[in-house]
Amino acid sequence: MWRYMNVSNPELEAKKRRTEKDRQYEQTARVRNYRKEWERDHTWLRYNEEEKVMFCTVCRETQTKGAVGGRGQNLFYVGCKNLKLEAVKKHETSENHRVALRIKAANDAPPGTSQAEKAIRKMNETVVNRLTHLFRNAHAISKQCRPFTDFVWLCKLDEAKGIDIGTAYRTDKYAQVFTHYIAKAERLKMQKRVEESSFFSVISDGTTDASVTEDEIVYLRHAKDGKIHLEFVAVTGVITADSKSITDAIIRALSDHLGITPEGMSRKMVGFGSDGANVMLGKNNGVSTRLRELNPELQAVHCTAHRLELAFKDAMKKAPLCNNVNTLLQSLYLYYKYSSKNRSALKEAAEAVGAPIAIPTRVGGTRWLPHMERALKTLVKGYRALVTHLHQIEVQPGYTNDARAKAKGYLRLLERRDVLMYSLFLLDVVTVLSKVSLTGQKQVSTLADVSAAIEASQVTLRKYKNRMSSPGMLEFHRCFGDEDLTRDVNIEVGIRDLLDGLETSLTGRFNDMNEGVLDAWRIASFDFWPEENEDAFGDEAVRTLGEHFKSSLEGAGVNRGKLAVEWDLLKARIHSKKGQDWSSIIPALRDQLPNICCLLDLMLSVPASSADAERGFSRLNLVKSNLRSVMGDDRVTDQLLIMLHAADISEYDPEQAISLWHSGGSRTRRPDSHHHSPSHSEDDQSSDEQD
Repeated sequence: MWRYMNVSNPELEAKKRRTEKDRQYEQTARVRNYRKEWERDHTWLRYNEEEKVMFCTVCRETQTKGAVGGRGQNLFYVGCKNLKLEAVKKHETSENHRVALRIKAANDAPPGTSQAEKAIRKMNETVVNRLTHLFRNAHAISKQCRPFTDFVWLCKLDEAKGIDIGTAYRTDKYAQVFTHYIAKAERLKMQKRVEESSFFSVISDGTTDASVTEDEIVYLRHAKDGKIHLEFVAVTGVITADSKSITDAIIRALSDHLGITPEGMSRKMVGFGSDGANVMLGKNNGVSTRLRELNPELQAVHCTAHRLELAFKDAMKKAPLCNNVNTLLQSLYLYYKYSSKNRSALKEAAEAVGAPIAIPTRVGGTRWLPHMERALKTLVKGYRALVTHLHQIEVQPGYTNDARAKAKGYLRLLERRDVLMYSLFLLDVVTVLSKVSLTGQKQVSTLADVSAAIEASQVTLRKYKNRMSSPGMLEFHRCFGDEDLTRDVNIEVGIRDLLDGLETSLTGRFNDMNEGVLDAWRIASFDFWPEENEDAFGDEAVRTLGEHFKSSLEGAGVNRGKLAVEWDLLKARIHSKKGQDWSSIIPALRDQLPNICCLLDLMLSVPASSADAERGFSRLNLVKSNLRSVMGDDRVTDQLLIMLHAADISEYDPEQAISLWHSGGSRTRRPDSHHHSPSHSEDDQSSDEQD
């Protein structure tokens, strides 16, 4: 309208004046800096030099995040960029900070003295019993991976049994609230364990879940007094599966769920375990390289189970007969997997010949070598029934020409003496390598344990090569002697091809474990300790480790100058205890030899594989199925945490979770009232304004 009147728009002119005024203010305004003296009056306040933000140690320790975005967000949890004393005072009086102080006081108080526990004791016994039943139901739902809606009928079932559970908090919405506080109680225990350890390592891997979202699963491994702990941290989504996004997701998961800041990671993070994907372990721009920006001493570990699988696949390429057996096993698995008719007929054939029922199993899959071992054992165990059924397919009506042709092809291979003999040899080889794979997959295994297992496997395989035979081949007549077999072909070439290939591939894939820092790791396994106490054993390894982890050890209070002396004393004290676990040795020596014990804890904190992340994916698929694909990361994380770390259903005590729930809301809890569903602001807390 104003342009038609040939005059300026008053509102537009006013906006221009305000913009110009703001621009002049920005140019002349003084740069605000963080003042260290603020911490004298506000002991909870800290400053991150790298990110240029203030944060509250109490809020981060108690995981008091506030609402996600907008009003209610706790800026002093994520980091406040508004470097004003006014903002500090504003946070100190905020509801977020008051809640965090109450939670910290409850956590630090001796048992039975916290305000929440006193409040619970003030409740009448009936109310406490009702809450106990409700929390136990919520715990059981997560432990058994059931949907939250089951909480409603579980409450009805309890009521039908005559159990008094009251009328409040009986909806699936409250099941989610209770689950959150159960997980929070477990997370506080985990956080305490991690804080008591001087070092930790991160284990991470990626997958795509039921909602077709790229997820990163994060575990933490640490050791205290020789006892190894493996902690599930979180499942967190990543926008793109590149190294920067994955690194940011790991840092965010540690900060949000355990209160570990990048500064804490730079002091205590000494290892990183993952599969061999380039995005994870790439030297130029991988996740491990980015994490080394926080701690240059970080030791990256390529999962030994994955490496062993790759080594075996490399060797198979050089052994045609091995490929033939592998193809046969996979074809038999698919032949019976997708035909209920074939499976039923195979069971009938087994009963007819008096043989055990053994359905062919798959060859590949996660942790592939144990899968192949099982497939070979199944072939040997169910051989008679398998051959009988395939012969029946050739003559009985009701089968397609394609099915008959496949059966005929399988029979041609199964009735060859060289194929069966080589299968027995291959079973022995895969059994030897599977032992190595399973050693690396154990939660308490170390790099030294894997090195010992690899060396033992190499010695055994060289023995097979020298003899051109294996123990299983001597059992040929017991397994297949009664069958009519054809083509008695010499298989020595196939044996030599596979064993030569394995010797080359194992040396190539695990060569780094015989050099530098990883070679020094051997002192952590008693398998490498000499029979007699040698004066020089391990001296060079201790020097190598002490130099490599110089900053990390000194940050943990280790006097590196005393490592050599304490190592000699340790050898003299425990040489007769070889074979015992470090968790039974270190506690007795911690006070006398604190420095070398701390170095051993560091070595035990570094993982040997990322198999635990693979197991986590299996649990993730149970929790976030196609029917529950809309679940957010926080709820998935809470349920997985309960599944993996909470006590069994029969042993679970919900007292701490009830205490956290009772003190965790922004409003007073009234467990004896008649609520039916939580309001949207159930746990909303007041915001910390930026200005």
